[in-house]
Amino acid sequence: MIEAIRLLLEKSKRDRQILAIDGRCGAGKTTLAHRLMEEVTASGQRVFVAHTDDYTLPFDRRTESVAGHMDFLRLKEELLLPFLETPFFLSRPFDPHKNRFLREEKIPSPHLLILEGAYSTHPILRPFLSCSIFLDIASDKQQARLLARNPDRFDVFCSRWIPAEEAYIKETDPISFCDLYSK
Repeated sequence: MIEAIRLLLEKSKRDRQILAIDGRCGAGKTTLAHRLMEEVTASGQRVFVAHTDDYTLPFDRRTESVAGHMDFLRLKEELLLPFLETPFFLSRPFDPHKNRFLREEKIPSPHLLILEGAYSTHPILRPFLSCSIFLDIASDKQQARLLARNPDRFDVFCSRWIPAEEAYIKETDPISFCDLYSK
């Protein structure tokens, strides 16, 4: 998988590249992002991993629409555009558990930005992406991973986040958009 990603990135004409790793929760998006970051960093290039979970809306601005909890405008204007066009961008994660922004950090734009998380290939973000991957997982394996990873929040994943991701997948079809698919 990492070699296939490397080949895709080599085909891109951009000096700075954005790789999106989308997929169902529990499919291994974060793990793949960190493995890829280690590989690319070992080759001497700078990499930054941004998590879509850090770009959710404050509770009072969320809607019931598909992906209505995501702040795509902030993601685009604070992260993607500055990454592509300026020497620095801001990292200003939002903590949904505390319903507040965390400390803002100014980051020198690296060669590669990995945008990891569900919703990372949403149609609003697609024009900025150099390449994209969708990681899939069977429902039984997904539930086993989520239960092992976070037993206290397992019910919330099953009642809220899995249905929200499935609605996003049905409405925006990230699987057919992505350059690579892995299950």
